[in-house]
This record gives sequence, C-alpha cells and structure tokens, in this order.
Amino acid sequence: MLIPEIPDDVEWGEAEVPSRFEDVAQDGRIQLGAMLHGLGRTNWRRLMKQPGSKELMSQGVVPILTRLVVHGYDGPFAVDPNPQARGAFAFSHVPAETGGAERILVGMWLEVRAPIGAVYGAPPDRAGEVVVAGRVYAEHTLTRPFASPGERRVTKIDAPGLDAVPGRATARVLPTDVAKLPAGATKLDPDPVAEPSSFVFGMMHTDWNQHVNSLVYLRLFEEAALRRMKAHGHSGPLLARRAEIAYAKPSFAGDAVRVSVQAYEHEGKLGATGAFVPEGGAAEKPTCFVHLGF
Repeated sequence: MLIPEIPDDVEWGEAEVPSRFEDVAQDGRIQLGAMLHGLGRTNWRRLMKQPGSKELMSQGVVPILTRLVVHGYDGPFAVDPNPQARGAFAFSHVPAETGGAERILVGMWLEVRAPIGAVYGAPPDRAGEVVVAGRVYAEHTLTRPFASPGERRVTKIDAPGLDAVPGRATARVLPTDVAKLPAGATKLDPDPVAEPSSFVFGMMHTDWNQHVNSLVYLRLFEEAALRRMKAHGHSGPLLARRAEIAYAKPSFAGDAVRVSVQAYEHEGKLGATGAFVPEGGAAEKPTCFVHLGF
C-alpha cells in the first residue's frame, strides 16, 4: 500500500477541506474516505481548467479512477477548524511492448494537514500543532466511458499542451496485485471468505459517471472486514488506517455483489484483503480488489 513518488516538476494547489462531524472518529482520527474530499478542490478544479483537459472532455475522454491508496495518521483532530490540503497531479503512461502506450494515466497526490485538537474535554498534548493527518494517491486511467466497448481504451491523445504519449513511463499495478497478503503475514482465514448475503447497489451509491461511486467500495469493505475480525475474536474499536483499491470493472445501480474477505495479522497489526464479485458471477472475475489495514 505504497504511495508512488511525486514527480519533481509538479505544481501544487492548496485548499481548505470542509469537515463534517461524521468524518472524525470518536478518538479524533479522520476517516480514510474523508481524506478524498480535498482531491476536487486541489486537483480536479485545476486540471479541468487546462486547455488540454477541456479538449479531451470534448472528445469524450475522461480520467476514471482505477486505483486508490489512502493513509491516515494519528491525531487527535477536532472537527473545527477545517483541515488544509495541498495536491498535485501529473500525466504518465504505461508503455506498450510494441512501443507507445498501453494506457495513459493521470496521477493525483494529496496531503491533508490539521491542527491537533479535540471536540470535548481538556486540550490534548500539542494542541494547535499542525501535523499531517493523511495522504492520498489517486490513479486515473484515460478512457472513453460512453463509447462502445472496443473504443474505450485511450493509448494516445491529441490535445493542446500535452504530448501524444504524455509524462513519464510507469509500471502498471495489476488489480490482482492489490489483494495479495504482505510477505510474512499470518492468515486468520486460510482462504477468502464470502459474505453470507449479497449487497445491492442503488442510485444512492452512484455518481455522474453513471456507475457506483468509487468511495462506496471502501466503506463497504471496511464493514465486511470488521465482521471477519469479530469472527476471529477481535471485537475492539478498529479503524482502517491504510487502504488500497483497484477497480477492474464498474458496478451499476441494481447490481448485486458479494464481498469476499481474507483476514490476516502482520507485524502486530490486523488487515484484510478481498474483492467484490458480481452475484452469480465467476469468483475469479471480481469488479474490485481491496487491501485494508487497521
């Protein structure tokens, strides 16, 4: 669950990230999903103002989130004042064996900072000191989501200010790699365990990309992982602090999926890997792979 190195030539944007009461857990740590609110204000708004991005959008080419890495750190943090975020983005490509690009990516990095604080009681030690609350890497793949299946992949672009094959070459992280257990981990489950019942997505889980929003999977998997931990006797207060998600295929309103989870312990910490499998579909063809650490 490593965050890739940030290129030297990126430009940083800064913004305040609105914080909701439910974004901060009872011990003052910020929920992983809440970290991502800063991506829009620090990265997306700047990206969409660029002439090249506007041209790509006019061609039906859209950056779709395909991999996400989130790290959350200790606080405690209060709800007010709002955290501050700084973000950067860069184009890159996965080289094709025959030359050119197999895929074109837009990577986004985010760092969230907040002052040490508390909502109730006496001020904690180091109150007011601004520290890093979390970091995010969001990897997007350029695609034509509304084109026919054979025309969706983008391997070169034609837009002002951007090379046909832009950015540095980067190795592709396969979705199946995300769900691998760490070397030396102790398996609590010998194999992935499928949840006894399926989950049905509704319109409440979707966004304007016409499919289930990417962050829905993070919360659903954390809930499933907590159930597995309880089955192994770990019923104390747990909160996800690291997560990596790879999205293989979209899910849509009305789809039913079943979550599989394999719990483990590694270096004194609990974790889980797993996947979302369409109800009635092949177990080896999940729509989404997840790795989560508590």
